[in-house]
Order: sequence, then C-alpha cells, then structure tokens
Amino acid sequence: MLIKKTAVYVFDTWLKSIREKGIKISYQCHDEWLANIEDKEKTKEIINTCIEELNNKLKLNVLIKCSIDFGENYASVH
Repeated sequence: MLIKKTAVYVFDTWLKSIREKGIKISYQCHDEWLANIEDKEKTKEIINTCIEELNNKLKLNVLIKCSIDFGENYASVH
C-alpha cells in the first residue's frame, strides 16, 4: 500500500505543477492524462520542466520519467 500511495503522491504533485504552468487537463486516469493543446513544443517543455522540478524536489533514488504522445484521440496515444 505504501508504494501505491507514494506513486499517487508523485503523480499528483507532478500534475499540480503542470496545471500551475497553464496546461488544462481534460482527462486523468491512473497514471495518464490528456489535454487539448495548441503548441506541442511548448507543452513538451512544460511537461519536462515539471518532471525535472519534481525530481529535484523529491530527491528519490530513481529518476521519475514520462513519455509524451500526441494524437487526435485517446486510442492514438494509449
């Protein structure tokens, strides 16, 4: 249970940072989220900045990483 709660904390902390930088999340489930965006490069930059800030804040013994996919619908990015 501790691992699951830690993972939720890590994900929610990261998502909070992403929202604070202006990305409006339209869907979230488990460890995935979707947003309608206009600028892919700016969005990638925000996501990567937030993950870097998260790693600096938590100082875990592993780096938290993410994949970034773009598509027209959930099926194309899942």
